[in-house]
Amino acid sequence: MWARGFKLLVFLVLYLQGQPKHCILGEKIAVQTNDQIENTPDVTVDLLRQEVQELSYLITVFLAQPRPQTTKVCRTPYVAMSGRCIVVLDKITGSWANMRKQCNNLGGDLLKVDDANFMADLIQYINAHPFNAGRYWIGASDLGHEGNWRWPDGSLVRLGTPFWGDYGEHLQQPDDGIHENCVNMPRDDRFFFHNGPCNEVNSGICEY
Repeated sequence: MWARGFKLLVFLVLYLQGQPKHCILGEKIAVQTNDQIENTPDVTVDLLRQEVQELSYLITVFLAQPRPQTTKVCRTPYVAMSGRCIVVLDKITGSWANMRKQCNNLGGDLLKVDDANFMADLIQYINAHPFNAGRYWIGASDLGHEGNWRWPDGSLVRLGTPFWGDYGEHLQQPDDGIHENCVNMPRDDRFFFHNGPCNEVNSGICEY
């Protein structure tokens, strides 16, 4: 009975500590506890050593199990995607500024796409749903700082592959200087970034 209580106590302590290295952890437990056994003459040493071995094995198995993934909860009309909350405004169109205002009214801002894996997930999400818009405004622009592309949070936009498209012209976006200061994702170039006139009428994608 005492051995089982000892096992449970050590197991709970180690679980709460969240030790990361399960294999090494099991070995350390056995060593440390065996040292304790040598200084504990009032218990059956062989029985306690067996309990320690069982405990080490249980901890190794337990910590090797995958941790449950938490699902991000988003408020309506946003949906969870790749750990972020987004909404595709497919049926609403406007200039870049107007679509940013639409996002602001929904408690968010135009989307920031700064990770290639997230971009791939986003494109897959759009293609998997009955969205029909030809272009989607996202948050990048160089308004007020020509040639210095930034997201709404002020961080720099990464240029080049794999984000920006080229329409097969062998000249990668962004281009056209002061006339095209806002970024959209066009369907006809597989949703790679293109800069365009900010007063162009497109749909948009928001996040918060």
